Amino acid sequence: MCSDGQGRHSSLSRRLIAVHYKKLSEQQAESSGRVEVLEFFWYGCPHCYHFEPHIKTGMKSKPEAAYFIHVPAALNPSWVVHARAYYAAEQLGVLDKFHDALFVALHEQRRRLNSVDSLSRFAAS
Repeated sequence: MCSDGQGRHSSLSRRLIAVHYKKLSEQQAESSGRVEVLEFFWYGCPHCYHFEPHIKTGMKSKPEAAYFIHVPAALNPSWVVHARAYYAAEQLGVLDKFHDALFVALHEQRRRLNSVDSLSRFAAS
């Protein structure tokens, strides 16, 4: 979006915002006073991979009222297999081990883990 650096948007940006976004009148907060932080990510995204260590560091020093939730994005059909793998690992209680290992396999080892079969073999190893 085009901005003047002080949060004011150009006419075109305001029209795009009006068409594609709904502006909330105020911050949506839980009644408990807790703050929810959502991170939408894709295992194949190099930016998400490089950001992960910063998230882990931030989790160690976050305020007590804040809690963090990873949300695997499935913005196109090829991303769905990774999102399903995330939720399967979560249900099996192995997400802590699986999450980092899948990022490493994809980005450092350059493994092609883009199908149910390849992810199943990876998870079993």
